[in-house]
Amino acid sequence: LVVEIQSPSQSSKDMTDKLEPYFYFGVKSCWIVVPDFRGIFVYNDPFHYTFFHDETLLKDVALGIDVDLKRIFE
Repeated sequence: LVVEIQSPSQSSKDMTDKLEPYFYFGVKSCWIVVPDFRGIFVYNDPFHYTFFHDETLLKDVALGIDVDLKRIFE
């Protein structure tokens, strides 16, 4: 698992450009946390993601992890 937290100075492209090398080296899941949106993009490959936001339950099926976003963004 790789978790990246997007800073205000980073673009979405900056964040997603890193995905292919991560998966090439065996990462199974990559989360991009976007504090401004109170959400997390969960990538299970470099070109497919699910966006979880606000008070939803994040489910990472690749790793079998469930996370309550409400607790993350308190």
